[in-house]
Amino acid sequence: MNNIPNILTILRIILSPIFLVLFFSEHLVLRSLSVVVFTIAALTDFFDGYFARKYKVRSEFGNFLDPLADKILTFAGFFAFSYLRPDLFPWWALGVIIGRDFLITGLRIIAKRNAKSLETSASAKLKTAVQMVFIYIGLLSFLGLTIPLYADYFTTYLFESSVLFWLYMIVMMFTAYTGIEYLLKNKHVFRKD
Repeated sequence: MNNIPNILTILRIILSPIFLVLFFSEHLVLRSLSVVVFTIAALTDFFDGYFARKYKVRSEFGNFLDPLADKILTFAGFFAFSYLRPDLFPWWALGVIIGRDFLITGLRIIAKRNAKSLETSASAKLKTAVQMVFIYIGLLSFLGLTIPLYADYFTTYLFESSVLFWLYMIVMMFTAYTGIEYLLKNKHVFRKD
């Protein structure tokens, strides 16, 4: 039971490239499977935390790997969107999202090295939920393009109207905001005692 959280975390990392391969297919069944795989991967995030709390299992390896697995999964979703439609999901916006997480990861490393604790804000926790909701909107929108009955609707109202672009901009700006807030709340990490 002690290894279940880490096994689920590793499974999330393994499922991320499988999701990408399936999602890049324009075949309805394969793209539908990609959404299922992404959902299973997202659920492992909930269950690894659940089992870690239930069995009071904490490890340095798990503490490092869990947020890394989350980032790999969300980056896979954002990368897929930018790769398929860079006009709606520009690469520079993906760079902002990834840059924010690299910055915060660096802050965590500095804090650990200096034996200081970090304060997590409510907005930083909300950020992951906002990103996941947006990724699901994107996944279902791309899936709609492979369904003949709905393809015209999705193309006209979501892809040609810039709705997805502006939603992505909101997610990107909120992600950047949470990074700035996180840095300001934890600026004590950079102070020498």
